[in-house]
Amino acid sequence: MTDVLGNMEVPEAAREFVQRATSTAKDRAADAQAGVERVTAAIENAAATSVSEAAKVSRAIQNTVYEEVDAALDGIYKLAAARSLGEVFRLQADYFHGRTTAMATRARAVGGYLSELAHQAAQFANRASAEGTQAV
Repeated sequence: MTDVLGNMEVPEAAREFVQRATSTAKDRAADAQAGVERVTAAIENAAATSVSEAAKVSRAIQNTVYEEVDAALDGIYKLAAARSLGEVFRLQADYFHGRTTAMATRARAVGGYLSELAHQAAQFANRASAEGTQAV
C-alpha cells in the first residue's frame, strides 16, 4: 500500500495552487502585522504624548501656585510697610489689579492650550482612522 501512495504523483496544478494560496496568505499576514505595528506605534505615541502633556500641566499648576503665593507674600510685605490708610488702599488695589491681569493672561493661555490639544486630538484621530483603513 505504501508503494502505491509513494508512487502516486501530485498534479503540478495542485502544487501550484497550494503554493500560490500559501504565498497569498503570507502576504496578507505580513500586511496585517504591518497594520498592527502602525496601530501600536500610534497608541504608543499617544500614550507618550499624554504623559508629556500631564507633566506640562502639572508644572504649570506648580508655577501658578508659586506665583500666587509669591504675589500674596509680596503684597503683605508692602502692606506692612504702608504708612497711611490711603497707601494701604492703593496697595490693595494694585495687588488685585495685578492678580486680575495675571488671571486673564492664564485664562487666555489655558484656552490656547486646550485649543491646541483639541487640534492635535483631531489630527491623531484622522491619522489613526486612515491607518486603520489602510491596514484592512
